[in-house]
Amino acid sequence: MVSELVTNAVRYAMYAAGRREIELLLMRVTPHVLLAVADPSDEVPTPKEPDFISENGRGLYIVETYSQCWGWDPLARGGKAVWALFRADA
Repeated sequence: MVSELVTNAVRYAMYAAGRREIELLLMRVTPHVLLAVADPSDEVPTPKEPDFISENGRGLYIVETYSQCWGWDPLARGGKAVWALFRADA
């Protein structure tokens, strides 16, 4: 999941004017783990119909399939944070 969200963030950061940094947050809030990746792009993440032959376009489908829930929030400084919540039973 980290790879999917970071890959998307890197892709969209390349097209953002000015800033290009991305941030990764992993936080344990028992019994969950929150994964969030921020990037400077204001483009809204939208899942695509998965094409299982193509090399890309399945990231959010995978995140949606394996997480309890996911979403995104705009950031006050511009850009967005895409997040996913996972149950982490130990």
